[in-house]
Amino acid sequence: MNFLSHFYTANKTISPYELLGVILPDLTKDFSRTYNKEVAEQYFPKQKELIEMKAGVELHIKGDDLFHNHPLFLKHEAFAKTILKEKITLKAKRKYIIAHVIVELLIDQYILNKDEQVVIDFYNKLDLVNLETANTFFEEINISEEASHFKNNFSFFRERKFLNRLKENKGVIFTLDKVFGKLFATDFENQYTLWNEVIDLIKIKLNEDLPILLADLKTKINE
Repeated sequence: MNFLSHFYTANKTISPYELLGVILPDLTKDFSRTYNKEVAEQYFPKQKELIEMKAGVELHIKGDDLFHNHPLFLKHEAFAKTILKEKITLKAKRKYIIAHVIVELLIDQYILNKDEQVVIDFYNKLDLVNLETANTFFEEINISEEASHFKNNFSFFRERKFLNRLKENKGVIFTLDKVFGKLFATDFENQYTLWNEVIDLIKIKLNEDLPILLADLKTKINE
């Protein structure tokens, strides 16, 4: 799931530091691999905010596991791959990765257009986070070298409020270009018309199933 989907499917009472933990794996390079291998079963924080951050990371892992194995996600990921195969000239593996990310971004877009208050609440909670407290989390799990990388990413992410861009297809294409443009030597923004068509084809069917998918995830994640 992308950032807003994680927040939307979490309990409404989620704290700012728990939310920080939820988004942490997607803001810090190789965090999930390091956490799962070296931290998960060995770190027992005592400070309230750090306990909440760890709970948020666990919530992220649980949410992604449920989401990536959900029949409706798999159905629309497969459909997105089919559309890309028909419309886009890229290597098969790259199409698979892009299809996966497009579906995730479009779920955030759906939430944004359904209830704009969700993204306002998301950033309002993150505004309450103290970065020095967050840095303590990195120090205690012995990956302090990642702290500066996280701090820069988080500050930029919180300040620029990029999730608001996803309300329109243009923002989805912009995000794809930032994530994959250099990596795959593909200029998404200069092929706007083509990618806009692809996104529209994918979301016609996706949006029909999203109320069921999101409600199901919300129930299971908070069990």
